[in-house]
Amino acid sequence: MTERNRKKNSVRALALELLLEAQKENRQSHLVLRDALEARPWLTAQDRAFLVRLFEGTIEYRIQLDYILNQYARIPTGRMRPVIREILRMSVYQIRYLDSVPDSAAVNEAVRLASAKGFGNLRGFVNGILRSIIREPDRVRWPSEKDGNPCFRLQIIYSMPEFLVRKWMDAYGPETVEKICRSFLEERPLTVRVREQEAGTGSFQSRLPQGCTAEKSGLAPDAWYLKGVNHLTSLPD
Repeated sequence: MTERNRKKNSVRALALELLLEAQKENRQSHLVLRDALEARPWLTAQDRAFLVRLFEGTIEYRIQLDYILNQYARIPTGRMRPVIREILRMSVYQIRYLDSVPDSAAVNEAVRLASAKGFGNLRGFVNGILRSIIREPDRVRWPSEKDGNPCFRLQIIYSMPEFLVRKWMDAYGPETVEKICRSFLEERPLTVRVREQEAGTGSFQSRLPQGCTAEKSGLAPDAWYLKGVNHLTSLPD
């Protein structure tokens, strides 16, 4: 195993711990992530980016990930051990949404994490589900407009809470609600507001981390779009 792969594996283990913490303690996910990043300043920019995307993506797509898993597993996600459930969720997220991660790496690390967490007897369960998802992606029956349940379709396709979709549907109608749901999954640049005296002198841009660029935003006179940075904790005070 290369050094880079070892680092990614340790980041996956950290992502699992954070997902479990957010679930068990019912903490807001952005606070869990912020505290973890602040406590680990030694993480490289690449590792931080992978951690942020894996953690946030698994939470953002949780409803959809559970829908997929429930079509392959004999045990519904709601009855799974929390550790196994989070391992499967983050692994399916990698398989579906992280093109840079080989499917085999996602599966192998999921099996390793299950063993490391004391669930070696469930390695076959984890391995079998994930390999079935990779081998038979067409087994997933996605809800369609023909089903006559637009709320459920939007809930699964865009991984949105049912109560929120229904509330919007009552207020705006299906076409507008679909646009709203779609917008939540669109990637947006990190936006910050800068003290006027710093923005005017250019000192703000000069203090940005290497590889990070700033572009003026039209949202407000002192608002900037940042590219090449994945979390506020990586910015200077």
